Amino acid sequence: MIEDQNWAKNKNQRIIGADEVGRGSLAGPIVGAAVKLEFQHLDLLSDVKDSKKLSPKKREEIYERVKANKIEYSISECSNLHLTKMAYPSQIKKCCLIPSINYIRN
Repeated sequence: MIEDQNWAKNKNQRIIGADEVGRGSLAGPIVGAAVKLEFQHLDLLSDVKDSKKLSPKKREEIYERVKANKIEYSISECSNLHLTKMAYPSQIKKCCLIPSINYIRN
């Protein structure tokens, strides 16, 4: 992958991976999460391709790896009531992902 080639040139770079899950304003909250990886931690999460396809057991295993290796992460939640008030799909990601990403960047 191109990303791997770029990292091989400069191992001081970091990458942030983010994802969100939820059913939106009608069925409940949306939860967003972000993880900041350094080059040496890349292999620790190499088995994560699509977070929505992970079993609960696998998610717990990955979470334990993240904690054990002191990888920075953030989790944000946006309630269905707040989403209803926002009413614009383009604003939904700002509710969950942007705060998570900004938290681990700083």
